Amino acid sequence: MPKTTRKGGKKSGFHYRKNLVKVKIDYLTERLGGVMSVADAIQADKSRVSRWAKGAAPDERNSAAINDLEYIYQRLASFLGNESADKWLDSPNAFLKGRRPIDVLQEGKMVDVLAAANQEEAGSFA
Repeated sequence: MPKTTRKGGKKSGFHYRKNLVKVKIDYLTERLGGVMSVADAIQADKSRVSRWAKGAAPDERNSAAINDLEYIYQRLASFLGNESADKWLDSPNAFLKGRRPIDVLQEGKMVDVLAAANQEEAGSFA
């Protein structure tokens, strides 16, 4: 069933998701320092990320990777700030057995990265 936009117009769920992906790609591109950084973080070709930034829809695997990265980045930035969130993602983490959170995230282990972020926020030490 078509969704109603705030302006009262009709918008299909597919178009809504495409626009949401575009917003997330724009956010990540700004925060991580460019299309190449986003592509590296989600293990996708730079050309694909560029297409998504223009409104193309990613496949299911890449859509999940975008959602996970955007969620964890916003979560980290909420208590660490943007610059420290960047460093946290790219640094070895004791709660992840010395692995970098970005590497664990690339393996699809969002739950582990989120648990490590929660421990960081709580001020816990491994």
